[in-house]
Amino acid sequence: MALILNDTFTEGGADVTILSHTGETGATWAAAASDTSGGNYPVVDAGVDELTSGPTASNQHMYASAAPANANQKMTATIRRRASSNGLWSGIILRMDHTAGPGLLTGYVLFHINAATPYFRLYKIVAGAGTQLGSDYVTTLPAADTDVDFYAVGSELRAYLGSTLMISATDSAITAAGKLGVRFSDYAVVGAGNGVNFSRLQGWDSATLPTGAAWPRRPSFSMYSFPDEY
Repeated sequence: MALILNDTFTEGGADVTILSHTGETGATWAAAASDTSGGNYPVVDAGVDELTSGPTASNQHMYASAAPANANQKMTATIRRRASSNGLWSGIILRMDHTAGPGLLTGYVLFHINAATPYFRLYKIVAGAGTQLGSDYVTTLPAADTDVDFYAVGSELRAYLGSTLMISATDSAITAAGKLGVRFSDYAVVGAGNGVNFSRLQGWDSATLPTGAAWPRRPSFSMYSFPDEY
């Protein structure tokens, strides 16, 4: 695998929006054409070096300057649990089409949903229309920084919390390499202590899937009904 994105969201002075921040590698950020936040972009909190949701906004779609050479991709988000986390839905995006118009996001998105019982959810989104591919409860996140790994290799999609496989799915709808991105929505705090910000984002192309178990640790609950706010 080739590392193409690395951002620790380190700022020495005041808080800045993500557009005014540059990370270590491939991490000059821009708003995707699908963004409908009205300029309320994600914020780099200089006091704790974290990326958090912008205020009072939905559908903040940002992409990194890194240029994946192929569609076999991995993103690792180091997540940090915060009772004051702004984003109700915080997500990382693989194979992101950053050129489509407002609301027309295309990509594979792994969300953390800050609900009373928090959970992760994997979506395929094509021109703004989302299809849920899998979900997994996470009753309690570790207090320390925790890595979430998200893979799209061929038609295989996987999400891991630490070394534990949460979600495994297959889909072949999105094949272009696109960009690596992030998505926040819904400025809210639901379930104190369960929200997450990003303290580091990394991305690779030419990714390969890890070996080992190929099934989630708990059955998917995608058969149940939850509000869709992707």
